Amino acid sequence: MRSESPTGDTGDTAIDAGENDAPTIADLERSGTTRAREKQYQVLGFLKIGVKCLFVSDDIGRQIQISPLCLLDFYITETHQRLGYGKTLFECMLANEGVSASKLAYDRPSPRMVGFLKKHYALQETLPQANNYLFFKEVR
Repeated sequence: MRSESPTGDTGDTAIDAGENDAPTIADLERSGTTRAREKQYQVLGFLKIGVKCLFVSDDIGRQIQISPLCLLDFYITETHQRLGYGKTLFECMLANEGVSASKLAYDRPSPRMVGFLKKHYALQETLPQANNYLFFKEVR
């Protein structure tokens, strides 16, 4: 996720259940007390997306060129899988991008990813491609 600071800079954001008045790293560095109110964050997973120019076959075999939003990589650490973090992260990405799961192209999805999509989004009918991207018929 991205957010804009009061100075207009953009940077990564994190969900923080702590105090709202916590100092930023820049505030701590200016005061010389970098360890005064240090917080620990842990990465639980990541999601990589991007628009790719692809040549794909439609359902009757014609080659067409499209530029869909693609899910390129998606991972939740093993100790945090099956706890809802993956669905939360995926839902956040869908909301931020304003798309549905059926509109994405999936780069070499694992069997677990296909199961995730089937379970949470009822996506089953696929249009497999020679380029290893997976599309769902619900897109059409």
